[in-house]
Amino acid sequence: PSRDPERLRQIQERLLMEDSDEEEGDLCRICQMSAVAPGNLLVVPCSCTGSLQYVHQDCMRRWLEAKIKSGAELSAVLHCELCKQLLRFEVEGFDIHQLYQEHSANQAQSDFVHSGLYLVLLLHLCEQRFNDIL
Repeated sequence: PSRDPERLRQIQERLLMEDSDEEEGDLCRICQMSAVAPGNLLVVPCSCTGSLQYVHQDCMRRWLEAKIKSGAELSAVLHCELCKQLLRFEVEGFDIHQLYQEHSANQAQSDFVHSGLYLVLLLHLCEQRFNDIL
């Protein structure tokens, strides 16, 4: 099939016009979706402006949980990575401080178990080495 450059240009222009006519409205900076569910409102958790201003409550909750599980310090979890302001984020049944403390306690317990296993392995290797010498 032959390609008509003028026809392609017209199609491109029409597509660009359609895109510019559509009003996207406010979008979540994490999932890039608009406010689709009544129970998952777009909130403004910090001083960011423009397209970074809004975030869904659920997206923000999951983002904060991921930051905590990644081992981030509490101050990094409580502040916006972009504008550095303290996050204003209150959702019923979600307590950042409690979640952070629970994760820290679980991490400490896990570290303790790993240290114990390491010591048992080290003792076993020392015992083998000692038996080889004798």
